[in-house]
Amino acid sequence: MSQHDINITHTAAPSGRDIRRMAAALGAVVVFQIVMVGSYVAAFHNPQPKDVPVGVVAPTPAIAEQARGAIPNRSGALGLRVVSDEQHARRQIIDGRLYAALLLEPSGDRLLVASASSRSIAETLAKSFSEADAAAGRPLRVEDVAPLPEEDSRGVTPFYLVLAWVVGGYLGATVIGLLRGMGSIGRTAAWQRVGALAIYALVSGFAITLLTAAVFGIVSTHMVAVALLGALVVFAAGVTTAGLQAIFGIAGTAIVLIVFVAFGNPASGGPAARPLLPGLWRRLGGWFVNGAGTDAVRAAIYFPARSLRSPLLILAAWSVAGIAAMVVIGRARTPGTLAELEFEAGLAAI
Repeated sequence: MSQHDINITHTAAPSGRDIRRMAAALGAVVVFQIVMVGSYVAAFHNPQPKDVPVGVVAPTPAIAEQARGAIPNRSGALGLRVVSDEQHARRQIIDGRLYAALLLEPSGDRLLVASASSRSIAETLAKSFSEADAAAGRPLRVEDVAPLPEEDSRGVTPFYLVLAWVVGGYLGATVIGLLRGMGSIGRTAAWQRVGALAIYALVSGFAITLLTAAVFGIVSTHMVAVALLGALVVFAAGVTTAGLQAIFGIAGTAIVLIVFVAFGNPASGGPAARPLLPGLWRRLGGWFVNGAGTDAVRAAIYFPARSLRSPLLILAAWSVAGIAAMVVIGRARTPGTLAELEFEAGLAAI
């Protein structure tokens, strides 16, 4: 073999500009990792109940009020409320306004809990009230008015469904952005992108719901409702991502990851119920796509009589804001450089 038959490809050494750009990109990823770890550790390192809504029912309002003041409530863990009777207490537990209710009766106390709302809170309250009643020499009977099914004994299915749908929403929008440009090139193209995300959201919502029902049998009795909620979650996450990318370009992708991944997941109320989270996560978690989606899917699976008005309005608000950002606010942008596209693809893979 002669020397002329050998092809040697030389790769040009990276320029100073390329090195600086790579360093900036990697630095941004490190910052995201720091934000993500800080958010998750802050949310989960020491879960403590705070203002957990618990009803108190007694033969008379005066006795209930007296008992409410006498129940141990260390560090404001319980948000004790007087409820008129057992029927109203059960209704408020099913509606999500209470996590439990203590019924004071002559023969002993009864504690109504709902493990489908939060197994950890139900177990914590049962243990706490059992110890308090044992110290007072009173018997306590615990009744689970909304138990979890055997196939989802930890109650994690709603969170993981929503997690997959949120990830699918922002990845779908980012893939479209990488193929068609991050910016909305005119209103017609923006509306086309909205339509594409709507079709994609419906496919994602029904595909994941059918898979979950067929393999695990968890949502088999509420498939249509769960699938439509899943589609709304995907759509809300997708158009929000596309809107932020239309306004901020590559920085919009980073904002999405911080909002949905670093903050939205731990604050969603899925891994730990919101009354167990610290202040910021507890107060704001339900206002994000992750939290509203988890609330809605949990209600559809385990509490079909519970109103979905609040989470649906929140998801609709995110969707409208995302569409407005794409169609009205987003400026036309030219396609990014190869380095920008590679960086955006790397962010999308996180």
